[in-house]
Amino acid sequence: MTEKTGFNHSDGVSLLKYLEEQIGSLDRKVDMRYEMQKIALDKAEGINKERLDGMNEWRATVTDLTSRFVTLKELDLKLEALNKGRKDTLALIMALISFAIMLWKFFT
Repeated sequence: MTEKTGFNHSDGVSLLKYLEEQIGSLDRKVDMRYEMQKIALDKAEGINKERLDGMNEWRATVTDLTSRFVTLKELDLKLEALNKGRKDTLALIMALISFAIMLWKFFT
């Protein structure tokens, strides 16, 4: 007695073909996803490079700018020189005023 399974050779071929198509479809989807991820990664790397280039440009600008700043020591020396010059000028003006007063008194 033979049991009837309801499965014949043509059904097996159809099933095999169906499974191969499904596996092929999944392979294409995986390949497509891989390509899309690669594109996204390349784009992200480009954006990050631009960002880092901008940061490096900013850093170079700030470094250049701060190298031109006056240090406190230099400022103190300049202010000291200005104050000395101001005191000398004030002393000269006072001497000239005193001399002018003395001349005015002498001639009046």
